[in-house]
Amino acid sequence: MAAKISDETGTGTDGGKAEIRWVQDSEAVSFAELADLLNRAFDNELEPVNKPGWEQEKEEYRRKAKERGGRGFTADHVAVTFRASYAVEYAYDGDRLIAAGRVLSDGIEQAAIYNVAVDPGYQGLGLGRDVIRRLIERVPGCEVILYTHPQTVKFYETLGFRRQKTGFVTWAGKDDPEAESHLEKMGFLLPKGFRYGKTDGVTDESDYYVNPHAQAGKI
Repeated sequence: MAAKISDETGTGTDGGKAEIRWVQDSEAVSFAELADLLNRAFDNELEPVNKPGWEQEKEEYRRKAKERGGRGFTADHVAVTFRASYAVEYAYDGDRLIAAGRVLSDGIEQAAIYNVAVDPGYQGLGLGRDVIRRLIERVPGCEVILYTHPQTVKFYETLGFRRQKTGFVTWAGKDDPEAESHLEKMGFLLPKGFRYGKTDGVTDESDYYVNPHAQAGKI
């Protein structure tokens, strides 16, 4: 299959104009290069500097992760995930991969965006916004959800996304309490059993609905 390629003029790292080449075919990219981009982009995430004890927590988590064989993206890993996606977007500056993202979808109703990454040297130039815009354009009419780092919540709000109050996550066939605890401390997860503050005299919107089957876990 021939790669789908388009060109757009964007802002280069020197402040000038650069031709950004967009590719929409995973078979046209180097998965080793893609894995490297994702690792560098996510390693560049901001630290919650105002959170007491965070540095110690981060180092302890990384130490334990290394003992378990390490974490991070590999070429084999991204080859599976990006190939299995409904649509992908890759941005190149010349021959250099500088941004990427993917979306899962049924193409009609639901879609979920994952792994939006921008090369640290190109961040702040609007490439992340372009990746998101392009992925949304690939799933017209769908409800689009995403799972993001706490540091980018405000960014996605500027793109029209709204935070949900009833989203849930679990890990199929994997029990990793340490990783789950780490995600909670980073701000990805609410504490177990969390309920929002009182509204109209009730603790949580879920209190408006009485479903004995749900309460018994038998829906």
